[in-house]
Order: sequence, then structure tokens, then C-alpha cells
Amino acid sequence: MATPLPPPLLLLPLLAGLAAGLSVQQVELLKSALVECAGGISEGACRSICRYKSSPLISRCDECYPGVCGAEPAAPRRSSGRLIAPTYGTVDDHADCQDANGILRPVFTTWYDNQQYPCLLYTCKINAVIDVVDLGANCEEEPTDLGECTSTRNIGQCCYNYTCNLPNDQTLSGCVYDNTPYAHGETWVDDLLNPCVTYACNNGVVAIIQDVRPLCPTGPDSHCIPYRADGQCCYSFNCSIINGLQPCRDAVGNIRPHSSVWYDDPTFPCVKFVCNNGSAIAVVDRRGECDTEPDTPGCHASREEGQCCFNYTCGCLFNGELKPNGAEFPDNPVHPCALLRCEQGTVVTVTEEHCPTLTCSNQVWPLGQCCRTCAPCAYNGVQYPVGDTWFDDPTHPCELYRCDNGYPVVVQNTTCEPAPSDSCTPWHMEGICCPKWDCTDAPCEHNGVIREHGTTWPENPLRPCRHLTCNNSEVEVASEAAPCEGPPDPSCVERHVPYQCCPVFDCVQIQCTYGDQVYEEDETWYDDPSHPCKHFKCTKTGTVKTKDLSISCPPLVPHDCPSMRVLGECCKVCIEQDVECLDDNGGTHSINETFFIDPVTQCHLVRCVDNGSVTVYDRRENCPADPRQDNPNCTVIAFENCCPVYQCPNCTDNGVEYAHGARWWVTPQRQCTRKMCQKDGNPTVLFTRLPCPPVREGCVPNFRGVECCHYKYTCMFDPQHNLIPMPYVDSATARLSAATRFPGSGRGSG
Repeated sequence: MATPLPPPLLLLPLLAGLAAGLSVQQVELLKSALVECAGGISEGACRSICRYKSSPLISRCDECYPGVCGAEPAAPRRSSGRLIAPTYGTVDDHADCQDANGILRPVFTTWYDNQQYPCLLYTCKINAVIDVVDLGANCEEEPTDLGECTSTRNIGQCCYNYTCNLPNDQTLSGCVYDNTPYAHGETWVDDLLNPCVTYACNNGVVAIIQDVRPLCPTGPDSHCIPYRADGQCCYSFNCSIINGLQPCRDAVGNIRPHSSVWYDDPTFPCVKFVCNNGSAIAVVDRRGECDTEPDTPGCHASREEGQCCFNYTCGCLFNGELKPNGAEFPDNPVHPCALLRCEQGTVVTVTEEHCPTLTCSNQVWPLGQCCRTCAPCAYNGVQYPVGDTWFDDPTHPCELYRCDNGYPVVVQNTTCEPAPSDSCTPWHMEGICCPKWDCTDAPCEHNGVIREHGTTWPENPLRPCRHLTCNNSEVEVASEAAPCEGPPDPSCVERHVPYQCCPVFDCVQIQCTYGDQVYEEDETWYDDPSHPCKHFKCTKTGTVKTKDLSISCPPLVPHDCPSMRVLGECCKVCIEQDVECLDDNGGTHSINETFFIDPVTQCHLVRCVDNGSVTVYDRRENCPADPRQDNPNCTVIAFENCCPVYQCPNCTDNGVEYAHGARWWVTPQRQCTRKMCQKDGNPTVLFTRLPCPPVREGCVPNFRGVECCHYKYTCMFDPQHNLIPMPYVDSATARLSAATRFPGSGRGSG
């Protein structure tokens, strides 16, 4: 018994015109040269299979010829003849063969693996055995001794043709073949009517460059009649007439030749017959494979051309109603929650809706909807879903409502201001709740003064920083100056100039001379540092004596006692000579004597008393605060006047480093806040001009140069006096505060 045929061999085809057959002698000659393994595949066929990646047979080739598929040749090469591969199907003398694509092939028919480049020839034999011939196994090698050759092949051709350009050198010898002379490089065929062999003359030697004969197919059957057309080498076969065997007559009276195959009905074939010497034999009957007609109501039978059995399409019975197959319908026509479909008598769910959990107590179930919903709110004949908001009047919206559990609830209410005066008349703008007031020529009263409509005046004439205007009985801000700058230096003196908004600062530094010492403005000193009696201060008017302690000295008791002035004291005191005090260096000092307890640094002055010494003054107490408490990076580099001298790093503000005493604006493009670097390395704010006056929403502020605050703002209105928002983004002003400075609506520029 033959084994099943593997899947198709997808091989690139080669020689053209090979659809014809071989003679019986040629077939026998080819069979004698065939080398087959136990699986029925020749080594040459396996080489072709490996070359064209025919994976279904590669494993069998590896078993028969180990290593034959190890390397892929560059082009088809000569190999041994054909292979006879087993097929699959019913074992029957007249059974059809099934090719690799599932197509049934009648017995004794032939076909190729590829009609464009045929390289494998298949023949259906008796008992459904498929004979396979590898047409590319005997392709000629590319010539190596005929000069430069190029390979080509045409449609319908498996093997390559080689065109060689032999040098036409007259010194090379010609050839004689069949008593005909040929020049060097000349080619010819063996038969002009049916060419099979192509020859070439190569320096006196006749070379075969192509031989088609070993590649011609054998006849499907010994009774087939061979024939060939002009220009073809290989034979074709006519197997429809087989001498000596009787034909058959089918059911409608048609004559069928021996071994011919037909069906009971060409449109709906069920029974397959084959003629065997006058007897019509049913080899296949597919009627037993057909399904029985289902008893489901609403089924419809149909079959397509070429089918034997009927296909049944059945409907579905749903709620007493018959639904056709493929129809889609809801599960409930009133409250549909699922879309159903009829599939061959079975109802399946296509889509299904799941209802959410409702928290409201007032619920409704609308027709045509699957799920219940919270009851909507009715307001002025309009239905609003739960959670929706709306205004009482779209033209003049004053109250904002929200639908809550089916009931309208007020969530926002706008209260309008009354008319400024009885003479004002209201007018409304669409989309705004409160009316505007027309108070034509109505005067204003401000601080007991009546101002006419349209007039402008300073709020404070002596300091005109803000100007007011009368607008239909309403006092509004017409303009406002930028905030005044602070003093450039803490020592400056502020001075107000009448009718000028901002003060001026007197920052002239005064120097005073006392003895040989020069003192700066606001600096103080004593007449004698050892015995300070008179205190002085440098002012803008010169040196001023601020205190004189000598006029308040008490009298000496007794008036003739030994006396002295204690260091650091103005008045004299009586002294006693019996008790002594010691300084840090071991020096002795008598009672009431003043001395430095630290003679080297002379920072701590004391007076000798009965029970020790008391401090007259300690210069270290006047030392500046230790900056290391605020800036741990400060270090002591020296001592001066008993006090340590510190060195601190520069100030850092917003990633910028500033030296001691340096001043800068936080935002140079908007000069609002001024800072200074202190000696301890920490920045401090000298002054700020913030906050700025507010800008009406939707309006654009206007600036002059690097001023901190806007001097006015610009608004845009449509013909109906509705404010048109003007987009504006300023990186500097975006950081400024918008605190309200003065109430007012501002209809134009502020």
C-alpha cells in the first residue's frame, strides 16, 4: 500500500516545453539510472528539494542521504532521474489522486508543480499512486570552457539556457559533425523540426551544451498514444483512446471511453463512476456523508454548485416568534438590555448592557432604555438631568440652579446693588444679571464737596498720588501713580514737597572734626575716652554736644582726700592706699584706682574696690553680633578694637551672587522690590512697591518702561457693551499681587 504524499514541493521551474512525454525506451533508460532509498526518493531529487526549500520532504531526504541538504547550491545541477512518491487517499484501482493543493486528479492525468517554471512532473497512476519526475535533475552544468556564458530561461522552462561568447579567432580550429563543417564558436541543433540537443564547436571539439531528451516525461500508460508538435523535443500522450477495451454508457445515454471518469450530476456531483471495459463502476458515493435534515422549525435547505450535500439554515424560536437565521433583535422591546442574534437555531448574546447602581431615591424607567435613571428636574417646561446646572434666565442670569434628586436647588444667587441715585435709570446687558445705571449729568459728593459729572480732581492736593473722577454720581479712580520708592540708603532723610506725590530724600553725608579726629554723620564720641565727661554727635548742622557729666559730679568727702578719676569715669573719687588689686599680668593697684585687667589688649577697664574690682566698661560688650549664628560660613580673620573681625561669603539670591553692600532689583524688568547684601552674607529687603492696583479681569495692563505697576489698563467691549476678554501673559507681572486698592467698576482704562 502506498503512503500519503507530503505537502507541495514549491520548486523554481526550469526547462520549457517539457509537458510532453518520453518513449518507453527513454523511460526504462531513466529508471535504470535511478538511485532510490527506502523512502522512494532519489538523491538527485533530494538535492532539488533542498535547493528550493521544500520543507515537507527535507526530513525524509536527511534520513535517506545524510548531509545532502547541508549546503544550498547556487543553481540547478545535473542529478539522477525521477522519484516515485506515495500518495494519500482511498486505495482503489480507479481512485483519483489528490495533489498537494487538495485538487482531485483523475487516473492517468499529468500536471506540473508550477505552470510558469515546471520542474516537477506528476502522473496519477492506478491505485492513486502519484509518479513524480524531477525535470531539473538532469539540467546541464554551466559551461566552463566556452568563454563568457550568460544563463537565461523562458516561461515554461525549468533548466537554464547558456549563451556563450566564444572568441572568433581564425587561428582556432573548426569542427565537422554529420559531414557538415562548423566554424569555431558556432552552435547548431540535432533536428530543426524537433530540436533536442544543442551543440557548439570549441577549437575542433564538438561540445553538447544542452540535451533535453533525458528530461522528457514518460507516458502515463503503455496504451497511451504519443505525439509531438513541431519545435518540441518531448512527446505528449493521448490516453482517451485505448485500443481493444469497451466503452460504457452513463445514465443519460452518453458514451464514456474505457477508464474515463464522470459523476451522476455535473452540477451537484454525488456518485463518481469510472468505465472499466464496458462496465460503469461507482467508485465514490458521497451521499452517505450528508447530514440528515434537522427537525428544527424554520430550516431552509440549499447547496452550491459542485456540492453533493445540502446545507441547512435554521431560524430561532424566541418568545413565541420565529427569528430568521442571522437576525439580530433585543431581549425586551420595552426595556432592551441585550442584543441577541439567531445562529443556526441557537440564540446567542451579541452585546449586553449592565445598569449602574443609583443613589437617588426619585427614579424613572424611560421606554426604550435598559436602565433606570434618576428623575430629571422640570423648570419652565425644560427637563434637566440630575447634576445639570442652569440659570433662571439666560438673558439676565441671577440664580444658578442644580438638579438634585429630581428637584431644582439654588446653588448661587447674585445680589444687585441699588441705584446710585433716584435720577438714575437702569439698562441691562444680555448675559449679565444686574442692570447698569444711566445717571446722566448726575453730580458726585466727595468729602463734602460736590463734583460735576466728568470732572477729575486729586484725592489729596498736597500729595496728588491718586486722581478721582465723577462718573454719573459715582466716584471712580481716574488714575493712580506708581508706589513711591523708598530711600536709597537708610541714612537718607525723607522730605515732602508740596503738590508732589512722592517724597524726596536728602542723602548728603556730613563730616565733623574734633581735635585731630574726623567723624561721619550720626557718629558719636567723647571728649576723653579715658574719662568721658562730654558726649558729642555729628549732625547735619555740625558737631553738637549731647551730654556733659562734669556738671553733675558729687563733691569729695572730705574735700581734701586723696582723689583720682577712675578710668572710664568723669568724676573724681577719694582713694585709700591700704588695699591693692591685681591685673592679669600680676600688677598691683590701690583702692579706687582704675586699671585694665587685661593690660595687653586693654579691653576690660575695672576699678579697684574693697572686695575686688568692678567693671568700668568692657569694649567687648559693644562688639557687633556674631554673624555665624545666621551664616555658619563666616570666619574670624582678626581682632580690632577688642572685637573680632569676621569675613562672610557674598550673598546669593535666585542663583545670582552679590558682593557685600551690593543692591539689586528682584525683577529688573519690573522694578518692584529692592534688596541689599549685608555683611553677614544674607540679603535684606530695602523696600518694595508692592502690591499693585488690581486689573479688571479680561483687561490688559499697560506699563511704562521698567515701572513696577501699570499706570492704566485697557478693556475691549462689543457693540452691546459686553466685555471681550483680552488674553495677556507677562512673566514679570504674573508674580505681582493683585490686591484691591480702591473699589470701582472701571468701564474703560483704569
